[in-house]
Amino acid sequence: SAFTPVDRGTSRACRGSSATDNSASHYTRIGPAKATSMEACMAFCIATPKCKGIEYSSNGCEIWTRSGGIGASVPANGFTCMRYEPFAPVDGGSNRACRGGSTGDNSASHF
Repeated sequence: SAFTPVDRGTSRACRGSSATDNSASHYTRIGPAKATSMEACMAFCIATPKCKGIEYSSNGCEIWTRSGGIGASVPANGFTCMRYEPFAPVDGGSNRACRGGSTGDNSASHF
């Protein structure tokens, strides 16, 4: 998955550069009527340019777009904090095959 837990993810609220950095400029809030599940919150993130991650709880969803991403988290029951790092094409992506340390390195141990 392109989403990975921040500090184990569950029972964590997202923060910016430090545990005290919760500036509203770092995220866009989506209420629980629209963000009905963590999967819905993830879908909002995927559809948001520059999304760096999500914070989800029964209170709704925060789509984090802070340029430095989610740098910290704090304990918070009922909250989940996840980083979003989508796959990116390597070397243009089209008509390319993945290899190890060189163009001829296709060792089975790599996958």
